[in-house]
Amino acid sequence: MKKAYKISVFVLIVAILITSIFGYQNYQKYTKTRPINVNGILVNKELVACKSYEVTHSFLNGVIQRKRNFIDSKEIMQQITVKGNKLIIETDAEVTIKDTKFQKEIFKGTTEALKDFVFTKQGTYMVKAQRNYNDKYGKGIVHYEFLAEITESLEIHLSNEKPKQGELVKLEVLGTFPNSKVAVKGDFLPSHSFYNKDGIMELYIPITYYKPAQSYDMKLQVNDTIYPFTLDVQKEKFTQLHFTVSESVTNSTVNSDAANIEYKNKIHPLYKTMDSNKYWVNYFIKPIQETRISSAFGQERYVNNATTPTRHSGIDYAAPEGTEVVATNNGKVEFAEFVQLTGNTIVIDHGLGVKSYHFHLSSINVKAGDIVKQGQLIGKVGTTGFSTGPHLHFQMSIQNQPINPELMYQIKF
Repeated sequence: MKKAYKISVFVLIVAILITSIFGYQNYQKYTKTRPINVNGILVNKELVACKSYEVTHSFLNGVIQRKRNFIDSKEIMQQITVKGNKLIIETDAEVTIKDTKFQKEIFKGTTEALKDFVFTKQGTYMVKAQRNYNDKYGKGIVHYEFLAEITESLEIHLSNEKPKQGELVKLEVLGTFPNSKVAVKGDFLPSHSFYNKDGIMELYIPITYYKPAQSYDMKLQVNDTIYPFTLDVQKEKFTQLHFTVSESVTNSTVNSDAANIEYKNKIHPLYKTMDSNKYWVNYFIKPIQETRISSAFGQERYVNNATTPTRHSGIDYAAPEGTEVVATNNGKVEFAEFVQLTGNTIVIDHGLGVKSYHFHLSSINVKAGDIVKQGQLIGKVGTTGFSTGPHLHFQMSIQNQPINPELMYQIKF
C-alpha cells in the first residue's frame, strides 16, 4: 500500500510540474505579445487601434505576476471620418470628447450616454476612450485616442410618400446639425422645423385639399444643397351637404362686412405665426366625447341654395350645449375670445405651427398665453356665431392648410 501511495504522489507531482512548465511557457508567450482583445475598438463600424495599456498578468492564482505597459509611438494620430452627427463606440468605455478648434471638452461619460449625444456642428474632435481589460491571465486599463472628423451626411425619411388629401406628412432629416438652415419648397407650405433629442430635424407638410390629387415635385434645401423628393398625392372622397341657415344668422355673420373684416383682422394673422417649440406628444385626441359628425372634413357645402360650394375646413361634432371641450394635445393658447363670425373661439398652437381651432363655444375656460395639457378643459359647446345649432367646429391646420383631424387621431407624431 505504501509503495502504491508513493507512486501516486510521484505521478501527481510530475503532472503538476509538467502542467506548470507548459502553462508557464504559454503564459510567457502570451505576455510577450499584445493581447488580442485590446487591439482595437469599433467606432461607427471602423476599427480604432489601441493607443496604450497597462496590464498586470497573473499566474497560479497570483503566485506569479507581471506588469506590462504598451504605448503606441506613432507620431501621426489615427483619424476617422464620421458621416452624420452621432459617434457610436461599440465597447463599454469611459469617453471624453474635445473640440480641437476651441480646445473645449464637449462630452464626458460612458459609451451608453454617448448614444444620446449629438454633435452640433461639423469639425475635428479629439476622442479619448478608456476601458477595463480583464481575462484569465490578467487585468488592467486600455486607452484609445483618435481624431474624429464629423461631416454632414443627410438621409431623408417621409412618413408617407403617397399621402391622401388632408393628411399630414412627417419629414425627417437625419445627419444634419442644429444650426443648419432647412427649408421645404414646393406646392405645400411646411411647419417650422424642429431639432429633436435624437439629432433628427423634423418638419411637417400638410397635404391640403385645395391641391388636386397628382404627383408634386418638392425640394428640401439644407444650407446650400438641394434634395428633390416627390409627393404622390392620392384623391380623397369628399361628400356634399345642402343646408339652410336663417337670414338673421347670415346677415350678422357671413353676409356682414363688419364680421368678415373682424375675422380677417383677428384670425388671419394667426395663419402665419409659428411657435418654434414642439408642445404636442404622440397622438392627438378628440376634443369632445360626442362622436356624431354633422359636417365632415373637406365637405362641399351649399348654403341656402347657393350654386357655388364652400369647403369645410374642419369637422362639426353635434353635441348638447354645455358639453365639455378639451385640448386635443399639449399646446399654447394663442387666441381665446368672441368673434362675430365664429362665436366664442379658441386657437391653440401645438408647436411648429400645428394649430387647432375651436368655434361656436358657449363659454371659454382659458386665455391667450396659457399652456394647456392634453385633455384639459378649455371651453364648452355652444351655438355662437355662424351656427344652426349646438355643435363644436374643430379644425387643424398649418399656415391655413387644413388637416383632417380624423387622421391626426390615428397617427403618432
